[in-house]
Amino acid sequence: MSATIQALSDEAEVKYFTSFPVKVWLDRLKQLLYDADDILDEFATELLRLKLKSENQTHLRQTQQGIGRFGSKGREVNESLKSIAQEGIVLGLNPSIASGPSRLKVFSQRPPTSSLVNSSKVLAERKISGRLLNGKNSKSSR
Repeated sequence: MSATIQALSDEAEVKYFTSFPVKVWLDRLKQLLYDADDILDEFATELLRLKLKSENQTHLRQTQQGIGRFGSKGREVNESLKSIAQEGIVLGLNPSIASGPSRLKVFSQRPPTSSLVNSSKVLAERKISGRLLNGKNSKSSR
């Protein structure tokens, strides 16, 4: 499941700025993962509390009940992840595209960039700027 979610999120990252439904989907996935992280933090805190009170047997039942609720929270997160993965597939995200050698093809579709300057554009822009600054644009010269 985690490999599928990772592959879907990788492809969603590529489409994040070009597809609003994918953006919403990815934001929901991130929120669910933050929620899962919070649950893990709560669980770690509960385990620490158990460790500190382990010498007192009267707290054992309370601790078992507290730990039991984390199991149900974990199942809820897992079901939500499955649901979000299915929604991603419905949106057209393909988990096989974002992994392996084909992942490089997705990222290589980006047009190449260059720091070289097209001097003819710069000269044309300077000429237009000069006309505008001198008040000699096409409207005022008529």
